[in-house]
Amino acid sequence: NNGRTATQTPFNSGGSVPSLVYDGSGRGNTCPQITELGVFAGPVSVTEDCLYLNVFTTRTAGAENAKWLPVLLWIHGGGLYDGESNDCDGSALAKGGPAGPTVVVTINYRLGLLGYLGHPALDSEGHDFCNYGLMDQQEALRWTQRNNRGLRWSALKNRPVEQAGAGGPAGPGSGPPNYPEGT
Repeated sequence: NNGRTATQTPFNSGGSVPSLVYDGSGRGNTCPQITELGVFAGPVSVTEDCLYLNVFTTRTAGAENAKWLPVLLWIHGGGLYDGESNDCDGSALAKGGPAGPTVVVTINYRLGLLGYLGHPALDSEGHDFCNYGLMDQQEALRWTQRNNRGLRWSALKNRPVEQAGAGGPAGPGSGPPNYPEGT
């Protein structure tokens, strides 16, 4: 976490996915949101250290020769001020949806004032805007695309779904990448 007024650098952003084993039985923290102000009872694990991806797959180690799996990237709704990646349990779909097994990626992104308050004094990187929540969503899309090859996910079948109204991650990088066939 580089601070609330900076774009975030993903873990190992300079290369492929490391060949380490992580305990994936827990999920990441929830980003601060309006529910913490008393409108609703918010979750206990709310912190600014909240930019996580949850990856659901049936793929096991040693599956290098297995067929490539389609990827569904779920971006929670909530009007850009409420919600979390844990709203979607991707384990059932990962086991087998209509197209068979699928990799399901759910993400968190900064919400409310921490994600969308725009003021030049808050920006530490010289941007004319402060849409950090949108940048978080776009970085999750880039991370998923960058790590397709190492995890044998099908780059041609990436599909972002759900969004917070019309403010989702539309634009370059939000659709399937244009890779040549066979790559």
